[in-house]
Amino acid sequence: MLFILYSNRLAPIGWSSLEDLNMRSTLNDIAKAVGVGKSTVSVVLNKKPKPIQVSEETRKKIFSAARELNYRPSFSARALTKGKTFTIGFICADIVNPYFAELVTLALKEVETHGYRLLLSLTEGKGPEQDLACVESLLERHVDGIIMISTAFQPGTKQYDYVLREKYPFVLLQYRAEGISSIGSDWQMGMDQAVTYFKGKGHARLVFLSTATPGCVKSQKEKAFATACAAQGMISDILEGPDNLDIDGVRRTGITLARTRDRPEVVIVHADSLAMSFIHGLREGGLEVPRDMKVVGIDGTEAGKIFFPPLTSIEQDRSGTVAAAVQMLLERQDDQNPPPREILLPTTFVARGSA
Repeated sequence: MLFILYSNRLAPIGWSSLEDLNMRSTLNDIAKAVGVGKSTVSVVLNKKPKPIQVSEETRKKIFSAARELNYRPSFSARALTKGKTFTIGFICADIVNPYFAELVTLALKEVETHGYRLLLSLTEGKGPEQDLACVESLLERHVDGIIMISTAFQPGTKQYDYVLREKYPFVLLQYRAEGISSIGSDWQMGMDQAVTYFKGKGHARLVFLSTATPGCVKSQKEKAFATACAAQGMISDILEGPDNLDIDGVRRTGITLARTRDRPEVVIVHADSLAMSFIHGLREGGLEVPRDMKVVGIDGTEAGKIFFPPLTSIEQDRSGTVAAAVQMLLERQDDQNPPPREILLPTTFVARGSA
């Protein structure tokens, strides 16, 4: 289990040592420099409702003095005053996978626009028990809400029972649990577009390279693939890949498939990161993409766009997903008993160099 505190604003320019941190200025220092009361400085810098009128000239002087004195508000004092830690927990498998890394980056930026920090907990793909242990640890650290990507958070676990009983702010991404708010992707939209595209190119058979954690139900992506192919009268096959998003295992699958006589012309892979590894395997097996086989990823990562060849993908709205999740958490903090919500955001098929 790994925890990382993310913030772009841990220290201002000009702090070069722990001694500098200990010497940082206070509201009183700024008040003395400007010649106003501490309460006036607090109103301006903390953007409080205005019980007193502050002229624009005084506001500018206060901000100028704050910059010159390297002022930053005390995170601990703010937490004690508000009864919050102003920290949001984010649980995912790792940040080696571009998909998770990009989501974390988006989450970091989003929470900071609301004055929060991000505490990242990595499950490292060690299974449901580790996933739930990450939830437990974040709860012990009194984060103000949790965003999680995992199938492990389900009824029957003590963590799930606690969240429901305490009405704790909690949002699942891409997975669902009864009574828990969630943000997902409408994979059917993008998959329908992909199948229509390949049918228009004269292809009659499509293959979906699946990879799932043992014991999990069939993925929504795989279901959308089967539905889209059936609707278009396309032959659809499922190729069972290695379990648990095994990057190197998918590469070996690509090598094996490249050396198979009756190989497909088009393969849609469960995720962008896996599609890129699959393409490496095809190359090791002697094939070229897209000349010998067309490959499609799913998720629409920035890494896929700069891959060679640029990866064709069914893109999800990752920025919208993160923004909606953070907004849900903040709403639950303001309203102690809002009903759980499920949001499905659209997906889009984007053709690039790999297909």
